[in-house]
Amino acid sequence: MKKIIFAFILMVTGSFFYSCKRHDVSNYHTQLENGWKFKIDDSVAFAQPTYNDLQWKNFIADTTIYTQGYSYNNDNYCWYRMRFFISSDLKKNAFLKDSLKIYLGMIGSRDQVFLNGYFIGQNNKSLPINIPINDTFTSIDPMNTDKIYFLSSKDKRIHWDSNNVLAIRVFDSKFKKGFPYFSMKGIEDYIQYNKGDFYKPNTTTGKVDTVLTVKNISSNITLKGIIEITAENCSSRKKVYENKFVIDLKPNVSKSYAISLPFTTENTNIYFQYVDDVSSIIVKDSIIVPFVLVKSSKSVPTIIR
Repeated sequence: MKKIIFAFILMVTGSFFYSCKRHDVSNYHTQLENGWKFKIDDSVAFAQPTYNDLQWKNFIADTTIYTQGYSYNNDNYCWYRMRFFISSDLKKNAFLKDSLKIYLGMIGSRDQVFLNGYFIGQNNKSLPINIPINDTFTSIDPMNTDKIYFLSSKDKRIHWDSNNVLAIRVFDSKFKKGFPYFSMKGIEDYIQYNKGDFYKPNTTTGKVDTVLTVKNISSNITLKGIIEITAENCSSRKKVYENKFVIDLKPNVSKSYAISLPFTTENTNIYFQYVDDVSSIIVKDSIIVPFVLVKSSKSVPTIIR
């Protein structure tokens, strides 16, 4: 098991990433850094909140098990457990109040997640109540992606204003990056940037063309606001592109925006920023695009990745 970092996030129909009011993220989530227990073994009894884990090893989040003196062989099971308190103030103070988000960080392995003894998800898929536990999750190819799970804030598996127990069962684990915390689900969970992977040199205009697609993946919320797109040279920090678009995205609707960048022999950063009209919440993202190497012997520039 490489690196583990858990994050418990309570959010409602949309959370924040940054806001125009400069809200501090720490006001909206509680990190789960200390108090983790770890054991290389396997039993579904480990998921139960009444299970006694006092003899388990202590585990420090955001480090590897190897740096803590533990050994681990692939194709084995291991478990992590944490006890923590969830205050209803978290829900009351959130902009959106419908969902609890559980963030486990980037994991290159298979996982099953339990809250207060209830099976709530596996391999990045949230599950309804009363789904039976099985070992078929171990046959799924590991996904090098952030593992995130959502529960309705009305779900009985959450114990508001009380102690909760989070248990994570992993197989052939390779936890990589993330940090434990819980907060309310936010708008950034509903706006999706598809930054694409194609860049088309246009020798007529002397630019490189690409497309940004923005999608509202919510089933019941309309996103209204401004998308701001800027690009700058990574070395000089000089802006080479800047534009704004008004968006009005209904649930499950997407829209694409054309971007034209100048040819360059250096990397360029593109920054995307959505400013929500209703909440003033800001959702940011960025990408380093490949640069274009222009050679006199070629009529078409070469994309360098």
